[in-house]
Amino acid sequence: MVSRSSKDTALAIFAAAIVVISSLALFTLERGTSAKDVVDQAAYELGRGNYRTASSLYQKAYVLFDQKGDTVAAEAALIMKFRADRALLEYSLTREEVVEAMKVGFPSLSPSTISQMIDDPSTEKVVSDGVTRYFTDVVMNFAYRDPVLMKDFTQRMGSTPIYDTLLPMIKASQGEERTFFNQTNFLMTGEMTIPRSELPETGVLQVWIPVPISTEYQTNITDSIFPSEYLISIGTETGIGMAYLEIPLEGRTTDVTIRAATTFSEYQQHFEIDPSNIGSYDKAGELYTHYTSSDRNIVISDDTAEIAKAVVGEETNPYIQAKLIYEYVIGNISYSHMPHIAIDALHIPESEYVRIHECGDCGGQSSYFSALLRSLGVPARTCGGYQSFPPGSGTHIWAEYYLPNYGWVPVDVTAAETADWSYNATPEDVRLFKDYFFGNLDMYRMVLQNETDLPLVPGDTERALFKTVVQYPLIVCTTSDQDLSVLSFFYWSLKVAQV
Repeated sequence: MVSRSSKDTALAIFAAAIVVISSLALFTLERGTSAKDVVDQAAYELGRGNYRTASSLYQKAYVLFDQKGDTVAAEAALIMKFRADRALLEYSLTREEVVEAMKVGFPSLSPSTISQMIDDPSTEKVVSDGVTRYFTDVVMNFAYRDPVLMKDFTQRMGSTPIYDTLLPMIKASQGEERTFFNQTNFLMTGEMTIPRSELPETGVLQVWIPVPISTEYQTNITDSIFPSEYLISIGTETGIGMAYLEIPLEGRTTDVTIRAATTFSEYQQHFEIDPSNIGSYDKAGELYTHYTSSDRNIVISDDTAEIAKAVVGEETNPYIQAKLIYEYVIGNISYSHMPHIAIDALHIPESEYVRIHECGDCGGQSSYFSALLRSLGVPARTCGGYQSFPPGSGTHIWAEYYLPNYGWVPVDVTAAETADWSYNATPEDVRLFKDYFFGNLDMYRMVLQNETDLPLVPGDTERALFKTVVQYPLIVCTTSDQDLSVLSFFYWSLKVAQV
């Protein structure tokens, strides 16, 4: 989940970068320069973390390949340039800006304490091209990872996000025996307008808009897409919901406006599991083999497998194993926003980022939970979409694990962790809240895909930004040498309201 503050700050940085990127096209190329040599040099700089230098070199290689008419190599160089640019997109703050934000956000902290916190090795920063840059959400992350700061923050707010909203619902649902209940209807509306000046003169604008999928707990889906004349396909019955448009640009003089409206019903979920009645896995079946294997962001590394084994010990019951892993994650992994765009660009798996840093947000922690379970032979996956916890809405990711006699059972580790932010919660309520999110789920959800890293439908493209979970429209135009996928990320505005 990428925060709004990250987006706003990064947009300004990206706009400034466009000027730099445009100027790179004016490079005076040395006579006889080999495009392959430039690519090799760019890869070397990328590996050293010098992302601006790497970006400039990949741009140079792109121009050289394009002049030679080698469109395949030119496209590959351009995609690598986009990766280098994205690696810095979320690292927009100077040390001075972090210090000032800390003074405002946490006035009780002394200057020496602030300096110590910023200098801590765990602080999210990169040193690239000789310049130290800090993660856009680093200040809020200091609070998330410090229970004292976070409780002081919620006390000053007078409320605890998510926890205060959901605790009454959790208490009201105690004793419920139905698996799916409390049907709630929602309206999702999204819109973006892309200035004509940001788009190439010719070509076709490809747009993938995420829409809800049909599940046992998400039904009655109706979609309306504008402009409908460019709608090629829409699908909600597969693992990823996607409306696909192709918009011709040649001869167009106006901005491109895209709107989506979806109504759907969501059910609260409750699973009552009998540990003695789990059943047996079909270990030769596709479901089992797929969801107990590694993929791009759920990686069963040796270290992950070792941690999982240490947590569960000799326990072999998959339900009890899942509960032990759940308690391990919510008790040992701190909530913290992650630089998703950067780690995606650098091909760092979400689960490994969380394992290494021992912190992460909903997407990272859910991926890590799934990786730990997969290493034990328990099928698990991460689901992506939106949450609409009153009074607002935002991106969210959670997990599910599979039990033979029960199906996919929901787990939300980061929703559970919000109980630790409360300044006035009783120990009993904290325990009730955390227990709820192992095997239960509220109805304030919109699931867009039932696992991560699914290919776009139809087709796929390496130009698309952050395909781990598609929560924003993806925009691609192969006649553009700009990273349009980044621009679409910033222009999209979405609301989810109960109706």
